[in-house]
Formats: sequence, C-alpha cells, structure tokens
Amino acid sequence: MNKVNQARALRVWLSLGATAALGILLGCGEIGGAGQCFGVDVTGLCLTVDSIVPTDTAVSNEDTNAVDAFQFSDCDGDPLTLDFEPIGPHSAKVTISATLMPGVTSPPAPAFVTLEGYTVEFFPNPNNSGSSPALTGLIRTESVKINADSSLTATFELVPLDTKVEYVTNGGDTLPMNYSAIYTFTGKSQFFQDLVIQGATNFDIGSWDNCE
Repeated sequence: MNKVNQARALRVWLSLGATAALGILLGCGEIGGAGQCFGVDVTGLCLTVDSIVPTDTAVSNEDTNAVDAFQFSDCDGDPLTLDFEPIGPHSAKVTISATLMPGVTSPPAPAFVTLEGYTVEFFPNPNNSGSSPALTGLIRTESVKINADSSLTATFELVPLDTKVEYVTNGGDTLPMNYSAIYTFTGKSQFFQDLVIQGATNFDIGSWDNCE
C-alpha cells in the first residue's frame, strides 16, 4: 500500500526579454536527468517539477498512491454501534525547483517566482480491468513563492473527498483502478511574466480497509 509514485520532470522556461516567452517541454526525461531547459537562446530561470508523492494526509499520514474511496459503515462489526471508517481527501507532496541557467545571475534574471494556483486532471488507465469512470478535474487557488536557485516542497490536493464520492456514485470498481493525474501550476515571475509548469503522477483508487 505504501507505494510512492514520482512525477516525470516537465519544465518551463522564461526568457529575459520584455515579453515573456513560455514553453512547456513535455517528456524531457525522467527525474534525475540532465535537468536543463531546452532552447539555444534560452537564458533565464528554469522551473522543474522534481517529484510528486501521493500522501494520505487525512487518515494514515503515509506516502501512498492507494486512494480509498469506499467508507465502511461498521468497523467493529457490532450493529449496535456507529463506527464509520475514517476517510478524507488524498493529497500529494510536490517538489519544485527554480534553477538559474549556467552563466545567468539574478538580476537580471528573476529572483523568485510565485505560483498562484493549480489544476488537476484525471485520466483512467485504458488497461483497467474494471469500471473506472471519468472524474471531474479540480481547480485551486494557492500562493507559493519559490526563490531562484532553490527548491520547495508543498502539499497540494490530489483526490478531494467529492472526487471520491463521484467515483463511487458513477460505478467505480472496488478493486483498485489506476488513474493518471496531471498537475498544471500557473503563476508569475518577479517581473510579472506569466508561467506554466506541469507534472504527472499515478494513483490507484478503490476500497481499502482503514478501520482502526
């Protein structure tokens, strides 16, 4: 159950011109690769999603991609007592780095960037053997500042409680069904340049016994 799923590195670059040049570079390689931004004339700040670790912050506080969507109503087996299984939203610890390109200093490069919000989109694995219904994505507003040449790890929602309810209501299987989740973070640099950066992870949603 304690499986940790890290994100593929997806990078965005900012030019130092008067108008921001945006580029989302998909599939640049796995974590631990060269970590460089693409583009011959790109000289600025490189943002990288280094890892996305699904975490059960609501119940066990463990790093796990096992997302429990079904709540047992009777944990002790005694019909005379009400003891529901604990359940809540599933989150993820996301690590993002802001790296100055070789030979670039701040200033003139931005000294920091501010993430202002994020979305999460869900995609069921086409190889799932059971029912894995489409799930509504989420939109959140959250401010996170990352200084140049540093990294930051913050906790963001991954599978909210209402998404779990949607999965169950729409006939999701109790056996674990695999989904991909794509985070898209938006924000601005110190100089108000718009930025976009993405990262992806996977999780298994179904029924687990979390009765205490």
